[in-house]
Amino acid sequence: MRDLLSTKSTYSMTSREFFDVLWEKVYLKEDFKILENEKNFRTHVLETSKEFIVYADIPGVDKQDLTITYENNFLVIVIKRPETNLKSDTTLFNERYYGETRRMFYVPDIKIETIRYTLEKGELALSLQKNLKKSD
Repeated sequence: MRDLLSTKSTYSMTSREFFDVLWEKVYLKEDFKILENEKNFRTHVLETSKEFIVYADIPGVDKQDLTITYENNFLVIVIKRPETNLKSDTTLFNERYYGETRRMFYVPDIKIETIRYTLEKGELALSLQKNLKKSD
């Protein structure tokens, strides 16, 4: 794997060489972890005329490790993943993430009492009904 600061200075690289190295680092996720935080879960947020719908991929998360709140027009989803102690002498490879992660979504003026969710097969689905006001 090439490095931006390896044997050749970035100033002496051709533009093609520089972008080849940059491409490798971004798309192979090397040195650019901030662009894709693996602790954050993937979501899909939809808005209809009557509600907001939020889908989140959270495989391996149990309901007791999930907290959903609505504060100041923000839906907050918090996941706490406890560290598991596997009885083994040596860990050869570990890509699991432990600890807490949260996502916040601006969803204004909803009926808090109507928030509903399901968690099935690693997919969280939330329904938040809008507070529809009639104009006078």
